[in-house]
Amino acid sequence: MLKFPPSAEGKPTELSYTNSCVSEHICCSIFNMLDLNAQKTLLGIYNINGKEKLVCACKDFTVDGSLLYDFCSIKNTIIDSEHNGAGTDLLDILETIEKQQFVDPLTLYECFWNVFVVDAFLGNFDRHNGNWGFLYNEKTKSTQISPVFDCGSCLLPQADEQTMQMILQEPQQLDARVYQFPNSAAKKQTAFFCAVCFWFIYDVFCYAKSSLSIQCCDIE
Repeated sequence: MLKFPPSAEGKPTELSYTNSCVSEHICCSIFNMLDLNAQKTLLGIYNINGKEKLVCACKDFTVDGSLLYDFCSIKNTIIDSEHNGAGTDLLDILETIEKQQFVDPLTLYECFWNVFVVDAFLGNFDRHNGNWGFLYNEKTKSTQISPVFDCGSCLLPQADEQTMQMILQEPQQLDARVYQFPNSAAKKQTAFFCAVCFWFIYDVFCYAKSSLSIQCCDIE
Protein backbone atom coordinates (compact mmCIF):
# COMPACT_ATOMS: atom_id res chain seq x y z
CA MET A 1 0.00 0.00 0.00
CA LEU A 2 1.24 3.48 -0.86
CA LYS A 3 0.48 6.47 1.34
CA PHE A 4 0.57 9.79 -0.50
CA PRO A 5 1.25 13.09 1.27
CA PRO A 6 -1.98 14.97 1.98
CA SER A 7 -2.25 18.46 0.54
CA ALA A 8 -1.44 21.24 3.00
CA GLU A 9 -3.82 23.62 1.29
CA GLY A 10 -5.86 25.56 3.83
CA LYS A 11 -3.59 24.55 6.70
CA PRO A 12 -1.32 26.86 8.72
CA THR A 13 1.91 25.95 6.96
CA GLU A 14 4.07 27.03 4.04
CA LEU A 15 4.34 23.43 2.88
CA SER A 16 2.59 22.33 -0.30
CA TYR A 17 2.11 18.88 1.20
CA THR A 18 2.41 17.71 4.80
CA ASN A 19 5.30 15.52 5.94
CA SER A 20 3.01 12.71 7.06
CA CYS A 21 4.71 10.11 4.83
CA VAL A 22 8.07 10.87 6.44
CA SER A 23 6.45 10.77 9.88
CA GLU A 24 4.86 7.39 9.09
CA HIS A 25 8.17 5.84 8.09
CA ILE A 26 10.28 7.32 10.89
CA CYS A 27 7.80 6.53 13.64
CA CYS A 28 7.08 2.96 12.52
CA SER A 29 10.86 2.44 12.40
CA ILE A 30 11.19 3.77 15.96
CA PHE A 31 8.48 1.41 17.21
CA ASN A 32 10.32 -1.52 15.61
CA MET A 33 13.66 -0.38 17.05
CA LEU A 34 12.01 -0.51 20.50
CA ASP A 35 10.83 -4.10 19.84
CA LEU A 36 7.22 -2.98 19.53
CA ASN A 37 5.86 -4.62 16.41
CA ALA A 38 4.92 -2.05 13.76
CA GLN A 39 4.19 -2.21 10.06
CA LYS A 40 7.21 -2.32 7.77
CA THR A 41 7.64 0.81 5.66
CA LEU A 42 9.84 2.29 2.95
CA LEU A 43 10.13 5.80 1.58
CA GLY A 44 10.17 6.22 -2.17
CA ILE A 45 9.53 8.56 -5.08
CA TYR A 46 6.35 8.14 -7.12
CA ASN A 47 6.19 9.71 -10.56
CA ILE A 48 2.79 10.88 -11.74
CA ASN A 49 2.13 13.18 -14.69
CA GLY A 50 5.75 14.24 -14.72
CA LYS A 51 5.71 15.19 -11.04
CA GLU A 52 7.56 13.43 -8.26
CA LYS A 53 5.95 12.79 -4.90
CA LEU A 54 7.56 11.39 -1.78
CA VAL A 55 5.43 8.44 -0.69
CA CYS A 56 5.49 5.82 2.04
CA ALA A 57 5.14 2.16 1.06
CA CYS A 58 3.50 0.13 3.84
CA LYS A 59 3.75 -3.65 3.83
CA ASP A 60 0.33 -5.32 3.93
CA PHE A 61 0.16 -7.27 7.20
CA THR A 62 -3.06 -9.00 6.09
CA VAL A 63 -1.46 -10.58 3.01
CA ASP A 64 -1.68 -14.03 4.62
CA GLY A 65 -5.45 -13.74 4.67
CA SER A 66 -5.72 -12.37 8.20
CA LEU A 67 -8.57 -10.01 8.98
CA LEU A 68 -8.07 -6.78 10.93
CA TYR A 69 -10.56 -6.18 13.73
CA ASP A 70 -10.10 -2.69 15.11
CA PHE A 71 -10.47 -2.10 18.84
CA CYS A 72 -13.41 0.23 18.24
CA SER A 73 -15.49 -2.60 16.76
CA ILE A 74 -14.53 -5.01 19.54
CA LYS A 75 -15.25 -2.51 22.31
CA ASN A 76 -18.67 -1.85 20.85
CA THR A 77 -19.67 -5.52 21.32
CA ILE A 78 -18.15 -6.15 24.75
CA ILE A 79 -19.19 -3.53 27.25
CA ASP A 80 -22.57 -2.04 28.06
CA SER A 81 -21.82 1.67 28.07
CA GLU A 82 -23.48 4.90 27.12
CA HIS A 83 -20.48 5.42 24.86
CA ASN A 84 -20.07 3.58 21.58
CA GLY A 85 -16.93 1.81 20.39
CA ALA A 86 -15.28 5.11 19.57
CA GLY A 87 -15.80 6.38 23.13
CA THR A 88 -12.60 7.52 24.78
CA ASP A 89 -13.34 6.94 28.47
CA LEU A 90 -10.19 5.33 29.83
CA LEU A 91 -11.94 3.01 32.25
CA ASP A 92 -14.17 1.70 29.44
CA ILE A 93 -11.07 0.97 27.39
CA LEU A 94 -9.42 -0.90 30.27
CA GLU A 95 -12.61 -2.87 30.93
CA THR A 96 -12.71 -3.92 27.29
CA ILE A 97 -9.07 -5.00 27.46
CA GLU A 98 -9.92 -7.20 30.45
CA LYS A 99 -13.07 -8.74 28.95
CA GLN A 100 -11.97 -9.30 25.34
CA GLN A 101 -11.00 -12.89 24.45
CA PHE A 102 -8.83 -12.32 21.40
CA VAL A 103 -5.51 -12.30 23.27
CA ASP A 104 -4.26 -12.58 26.83
CA PRO A 105 -5.55 -9.46 28.68
CA LEU A 106 -2.25 -8.82 30.44
CA THR A 107 -0.38 -8.95 27.11
CA LEU A 108 -2.84 -6.49 25.58
CA TYR A 109 -2.71 -4.25 28.65
CA GLU A 110 1.08 -4.05 28.44
CA CYS A 111 0.94 -3.39 24.69
CA PHE A 112 -1.64 -0.62 25.17
CA TRP A 113 0.53 1.29 27.65
CA ASN A 114 3.76 0.71 25.74
CA VAL A 115 2.20 2.17 22.59
CA PHE A 116 0.74 5.01 24.68
CA VAL A 117 4.19 5.95 25.97
CA VAL A 118 5.88 5.83 22.56
CA ASP A 119 3.00 7.80 21.00
CA ALA A 120 3.59 10.43 23.68
CA PHE A 121 7.28 10.54 22.84
CA LEU A 122 6.48 10.93 19.14
CA GLY A 123 3.71 13.49 19.66
CA ASN A 124 0.96 11.44 18.02
CA PHE A 125 -2.17 13.53 17.46
CA ASP A 126 -4.27 10.67 16.11
CA ARG A 127 -4.17 7.41 18.11
CA HIS A 128 -7.76 6.32 18.67
CA ASN A 129 -9.82 3.14 19.00
CA GLY A 130 -10.06 2.73 15.24
CA ASN A 131 -6.37 2.46 14.37
CA TRP A 132 -5.20 -0.44 16.50
CA GLY A 133 -6.61 -3.89 17.10
CA PHE A 134 -6.25 -7.57 16.30
CA LEU A 135 -5.40 -9.84 13.38
CA TYR A 136 -7.47 -13.00 13.05
CA ASN A 137 -6.24 -15.79 10.76
CA GLU A 138 -9.14 -17.94 9.56
CA LYS A 139 -6.84 -20.77 8.41
CA THR A 140 -5.00 -21.21 11.70
CA LYS A 141 -7.85 -19.93 13.93
CA SER A 142 -5.28 -17.77 15.69
CA THR A 143 -5.39 -14.15 16.83
CA GLN A 144 -2.63 -11.68 17.55
CA ILE A 145 -2.28 -7.98 18.28
CA SER A 146 -1.93 -6.10 15.01
CA PRO A 147 1.29 -4.25 14.20
CA VAL A 148 1.31 -0.56 15.05
CA PHE A 149 0.22 1.51 12.06
CA ASP A 150 -1.18 4.92 11.12
CA CYS A 151 1.61 7.06 12.56
CA GLY A 152 1.43 9.86 10.00
CA SER A 153 0.21 12.40 12.54
CA CYS A 154 3.37 12.14 14.66
CA LEU A 155 6.30 14.56 14.71
CA LEU A 156 4.27 17.66 13.76
CA PRO A 157 3.85 16.76 10.07
CA GLN A 158 2.40 20.18 9.20
CA ALA A 159 5.37 22.08 10.60
CA ASP A 160 7.56 23.77 7.99
CA GLU A 161 11.17 24.79 8.71
CA GLN A 162 10.14 28.27 9.85
CA THR A 163 7.70 26.78 12.37
CA MET A 164 10.33 24.32 13.62
CA GLN A 165 12.82 27.13 14.19
CA MET A 166 10.22 29.19 16.02
CA ILE A 167 9.35 26.28 18.33
CA LEU A 168 12.99 25.60 19.15
CA GLN A 169 13.75 29.26 19.85
CA GLU A 170 10.70 30.11 21.96
CA PRO A 171 10.48 28.20 25.27
CA GLN A 172 6.73 28.83 25.59
CA GLN A 173 6.06 27.30 22.17
CA LEU A 174 8.22 24.29 23.01
CA ASP A 175 6.57 23.84 26.40
CA ALA A 176 3.13 23.99 24.78
CA ARG A 177 4.04 21.04 22.56
CA VAL A 178 5.33 19.12 25.56
CA TYR A 179 2.74 19.85 28.24
CA GLN A 180 -0.40 21.02 26.42
CA PHE A 181 -0.73 19.11 23.15
CA PRO A 182 -1.15 16.68 21.63
CA ASN A 183 -3.60 15.36 24.21
CA SER A 184 -4.22 11.70 24.85
CA ALA A 185 -7.37 10.48 23.11
CA ALA A 186 -8.17 8.47 26.25
CA LYS A 187 -9.74 10.46 29.03
CA LYS A 188 -10.84 9.80 32.58
CA GLN A 189 -14.30 11.18 33.30
CA THR A 190 -14.32 14.68 31.70
CA ALA A 191 -10.63 15.49 31.90
CA PHE A 192 -8.29 15.15 28.94
CA PHE A 193 -4.70 14.22 29.63
CA CYS A 194 -1.62 15.54 27.96
CA ALA A 195 0.08 12.56 26.35
CA VAL A 196 3.40 13.22 28.06
CA CYS A 197 2.00 13.74 31.59
CA PHE A 198 1.61 10.39 33.30
CA TRP A 199 0.61 11.42 36.80
CA PHE A 200 -2.87 10.00 36.28
CA ILE A 201 -1.47 6.55 35.53
CA TYR A 202 -1.16 5.89 39.26
CA ASP A 203 -4.97 6.07 39.54
CA VAL A 204 -5.31 3.81 36.53
CA PHE A 205 -2.96 1.23 38.06
CA CYS A 206 -4.95 1.31 41.32
CA TYR A 207 -8.11 0.70 39.31
CA ALA A 208 -6.47 -2.14 37.43
CA LYS A 209 -5.33 -3.82 40.64
CA SER A 210 -8.69 -3.50 42.35
CA SER A 211 -11.08 -4.07 39.45
CA LEU A 212 -9.20 -6.15 36.89
CA SER A 213 -7.68 -9.56 37.31
CA ILE A 214 -4.39 -8.45 35.80
CA GLN A 215 -1.18 -7.10 37.20
CA CYS A 216 0.26 -3.71 36.36
CA CYS A 217 3.24 -3.89 34.06
CA ASP A 218 6.50 -1.99 34.39
CA ILE A 219 7.23 0.49 31.59
CA GLU A 220 10.94 0.72 30.97
